[in-house]
Amino acid sequence: MKVLISVDGSEIAEKAFEWYLENFHKSQNEIVVGHVVEKPSAYHAHFAGGAVSSIPKDYLAEEIPEEIQREFELLKKKYDAKLKNRAIKYKLVFEATQDKLGEAIVKMVDKEHCGAIVTGSRGMGMIKRAILGSVSDYVMHNSKVPVLIYHA
Repeated sequence: MKVLISVDGSEIAEKAFEWYLENFHKSQNEIVVGHVVEKPSAYHAHFAGGAVSSIPKDYLAEEIPEEIQREFELLKKKYDAKLKNRAIKYKLVFEATQDKLGEAIVKMVDKEHCGAIVTGSRGMGMIKRAILGSVSDYVMHNSKVPVLIYHA
């Protein structure tokens, strides 16, 4: 079975990854380490000093992808180093999307044909989760496969 482990740069994601390897992984499983970032749109761009009447079309094409690429490379190195010396079949899948993070993770499960998801929970309180939304909550309620949420 393929298992998607959703990661970002957070400590909780790394702990979820380690917990899965130590407590849940079976030798026949393949791991898909998945990382998704939301591409900011012009409507989400924030500029100090107030409103901006127009944003150059190449703003997103040039500035943001470099940042995203650096983040991807750091995470790829980190998780590749954790897995390359183990007898585990794995794949690193990183993507930038206009989708919300939870939606993108659920889509990644379908694209990669995974049978389960492991994700961390930031541990937001009820009010904060209601206002901001929770990626793990979205994944849990919208995934067609079992979801393991690591909460420390």
